[in-house]
Amino acid sequence: MDSTRLAKISRTYDRHPLRAATIVERLANTGRLSNLSEDDLATDDATFITDQNHTGGLQAVVELARLVDLQRTDRVLDIGTGLGGTPRVLADRYGCRCHGVELTTARYNDAVELTRRVGLRHLVTFSYGDFLNVNFPQAPFNVIIGQDTFMHFEDLHAVLRKCSPLLATDGNLVIEDGFLRRAPATEIERSQLAAAWDQWNGRFPSLREWQNALRSCGFGVDRSDDRTDEAIMEYQLRMQSLPQVDRRPERHELSGWSLGEALMRSGVIGTMRILCRRQRSNLITPLNPSE
Repeated sequence: MDSTRLAKISRTYDRHPLRAATIVERLANTGRLSNLSEDDLATDDATFITDQNHTGGLQAVVELARLVDLQRTDRVLDIGTGLGGTPRVLADRYGCRCHGVELTTARYNDAVELTRRVGLRHLVTFSYGDFLNVNFPQAPFNVIIGQDTFMHFEDLHAVLRKCSPLLATDGNLVIEDGFLRRAPATEIERSQLAAAWDQWNGRFPSLREWQNALRSCGFGVDRSDDRTDEAIMEYQLRMQSLPQVDRRPERHELSGWSLGEALMRSGVIGTMRILCRRQRSNLITPLNPSE
């Protein structure tokens, strides 16, 4: 990744409302800083200041674990782990070993610090850097996860090709991300989509692009679920929680929420969860989250 793009992404997360500092501040305000558990970091129904910076929050991680039938002996890799919330939840609840890779310095440091605070360093580790350039001696992994992170990669094929040899033969690749449902039809929609891409530091491929990239990189889709309604509801809940938040998110973050909700409601973009494996039979279902 070029230095200009990396700097822009880093600035976004340096001022993001979800950081170790804001989570610790929230816990301090409620007198819960001693004997912290991962549930303390991951759960906050009032202000949504948690370590789960992805659609669906803690519940999405639990559902993911159920879908892949996660076992204690499994090894998990989380791409673009952010604050490290997903690996900590999985390690805490299932006792499996998890590794996260994070591109930005601040979020990598936050992930390490929050893991230390909840006493999970024996199960959860992290690498710092661009996923495409990081080596993983822990491979193969039984589960590889990307939650709202694939959109940040300029070359979808490259990231999928990197995943393939890291995944165990019978392992699962779980992708939770957005997709372009249709081309924008009006100037307003085109303007909204361009602004969203700029604020989110990436873009959503179309379903056809997803299908072609997965197939060409040797993956088939075992299951696909449309989660757009869930994402819209989450945006609404975030906006409703603002009166209870001591420090409002910055304007660019609020704008991103509004853009996301508007584009989903108009049917331009959607969000999905797809469960993939290395293609090995004709039992693979088509990628169609709308069904």
